[in-house]
Amino acid sequence: MAVSDDDMFDDEESGGRFNLNRRFLLIGVVALALICLVAILIYRILNPGGDDVAGGTPTSTPEPTEGPTVIATIEDEPTVTPTRVISEQPEEPSTDEPTMEATEAATAVAGTPGPPTPFASPTGGADEGISLTAPMAPANVLENGDFEKGVDEQGVALNWHSFTNGGAVVSYSAETSDPHVRSGTTAQRISIAQASQQSRYAGIYQPVEVKSGQPYTLTLHGQIRTGLGDIQASGYGYRMQYAIDYKGGVNWQAIPDEDWVELPWDEQGLDAADVEFLSYETAITPTSDELTLFIRGWNKWADPGLAEYTLDDLTLVGRPAAPVMVTENGETLIPETGAGDTLSLLADGRFWGAMLILLLLAGGAIYRGRWGY
Repeated sequence: MAVSDDDMFDDEESGGRFNLNRRFLLIGVVALALICLVAILIYRILNPGGDDVAGGTPTSTPEPTEGPTVIATIEDEPTVTPTRVISEQPEEPSTDEPTMEATEAATAVAGTPGPPTPFASPTGGADEGISLTAPMAPANVLENGDFEKGVDEQGVALNWHSFTNGGAVVSYSAETSDPHVRSGTTAQRISIAQASQQSRYAGIYQPVEVKSGQPYTLTLHGQIRTGLGDIQASGYGYRMQYAIDYKGGVNWQAIPDEDWVELPWDEQGLDAADVEFLSYETAITPTSDELTLFIRGWNKWADPGLAEYTLDDLTLVGRPAAPVMVTENGETLIPETGAGDTLSLLADGRFWGAMLILLLLAGGAIYRGRWGY
């Protein structure tokens, strides 16, 4: 069957219209995507503080009810030391009777019928302002860690206990002269001499209450003084160690040898004038609500030499918790989150990934259309 020239022309014209419509459709998709992108960019430029995405809606601070008292409390306080209360001091009350104009003005500002209701103080009484509990500074859970409270009849600092494994002459006493006191007027001295056997120990320990799972920082300061004053000459014969029993036990000999940490403190001269305190700091996380800190001097060799082990300013400090605001009704007020808590649209990789995929799809479709008949 012969095909006329008119039929062929109609087929070509139909195909051309189809390709033209497809091009217009693809151009429209790309143009729509570009318009959306430009619109978002313009909006973000003109509104830098606009809504954010991909970070959750920030929690707003609830409006306080009529006359609430706002109290800042501390979660997981490291100790029960009373906190200092900072109160806004009220102005001296005026002896003049309020005029009608003043009462009406106060009513207009407060937006409520009648005079505004004063705030109530936690201690009772009106017109005493808003009382806030000041955030507590980190507290040392070790009692008498600075050794300023005196010693018992054996020379051991109060709140501390002593231990030794014998085989040497061991004594405890209070250091009271420079340079053997780091701060205050007293430090703890542990003396070990005339060791008749190897590995003679003497030390102190203290059980303390802590909060399980809360991070703490342990800081120790001390001196090791010997007649040789040289770790090479003594063959590292005089050292100090510490250990922690996370169950609060008081038997130092039950602690495995691998759990004792050797302090990186070198020997100094017994009578040296320039002796100094060395420091050690580490982070720990208790696994129960009590632990025991042990610190000991260690004479490694059977040696008649004297070693003086001095300790001062021992601290075990918990990280303070952020204050939480609550009203007198017990309602928790969560502060608004800042801009850093959310992710802006232009900083969201998912947005740009989606735009890239859309542009690639549109480009592929345009390429397949060939842009021609």
